[in-house]
Amino acid sequence: MKGLLYKDFLVLRKNGVFMLFAYLVFLLVGALGTASDGSVFVFYPCFYVSLTAVTLLSYDEHYKWDEYSRVFPYTTKQIVGSNYLVALILQLCSLVLTSGVKALKMVATNSFSAEELIAFLALSLFVSAVFASFSRPFIFRFGVSKGRLFYYLALGVGMGLSTLIAGLFSVEFSPETAHIISVGAPILWLVLPIIGGLLYVGSFFLSVAFYKKRYG
Repeated sequence: MKGLLYKDFLVLRKNGVFMLFAYLVFLLVGALGTASDGSVFVFYPCFYVSLTAVTLLSYDEHYKWDEYSRVFPYTTKQIVGSNYLVALILQLCSLVLTSGVKALKMVATNSFSAEELIAFLALSLFVSAVFASFSRPFIFRFGVSKGRLFYYLALGVGMGLSTLIAGLFSVEFSPETAHIISVGAPILWLVLPIIGGLLYVGSFFLSVAFYKKRYG
């Protein structure tokens, strides 16, 4: 597993300069904005990190690593799990950066709200998990080229979900709205990440089953 993770991070280091630059742009736009600026931009760092994980799979497929890896003493769970683990590490780093930038913005504007920050983090975790969980099994089953349709479908679902969430939470993550929800239903901010985590784990096992079926 360590070798697989090392391979993925080497690929990222060699080919990820543009991806990192684009991510930083989306990070600033998303973290400094609010849902009223467009919920897609608020959650776009979540989408982009998942896209990075899919890009790693496209490199593997292009250079036939998905075939070469079968001759090494790696199990299917390790091959699939390395991609899920890399995606998880990137997502967690992204969430820390996004939440940090957003917290700095609130401090700078003298509008810091712990409830708003917790709401943003919980919703970001949920949206990240939903988006990352949906497309990956189909990509492992059909390959990146054929599975790209499911990725774009997941992107549409993720954007729709973001817009729906923004509407449900009074269009914007205002401190007043977040405070009302945190007092009235504080368990919500715990339940959403748990649901997202369960989806992610379920997606992993489905990807393992699909990958086994793909290579028989």
